[in-house]
Amino acid sequence: MSLLLLGEGACAVAGAVAGVAIMGAADHYTFDQSLLPLPACPLCGRCSRPSAYLPIVGPLLAIKCGFCRGTGTWWLAIAVQTAMAVLWAMLAGRYGWGWPLVSCLVLTCLLMAIGVIDCQHRLI
Repeated sequence: MSLLLLGEGACAVAGAVAGVAIMGAADHYTFDQSLLPLPACPLCGRCSRPSAYLPIVGPLLAIKCGFCRGTGTWWLAIAVQTAMAVLWAMLAGRYGWGWPLVSCLVLTCLLMAIGVIDCQHRLI
């Protein structure tokens, strides 16, 4: 039982990291139509501070951009990272370790990225 909880916790951390990459891809899509998974300021397009790479806490530490001093969508970044952590932990508990879990995690990332880009740009 404790090994299962440890695996779900590891999936939750990995999901939060995937949330950082999803938000980075969504922010880069705004400026150069690429899906580079590095956090960037959604207002000026420059790469964020290194503290923005921390899951959940990073957006709070880098609320204001170091270049344009604007506040981006830090609340959306926290929501996406938290949702990805919860979803990945739930999927790990549901499917266990194997190929079905991997396919579900990839599909979850893809759908979350599409949802975030649509939320920001109303493209779909």
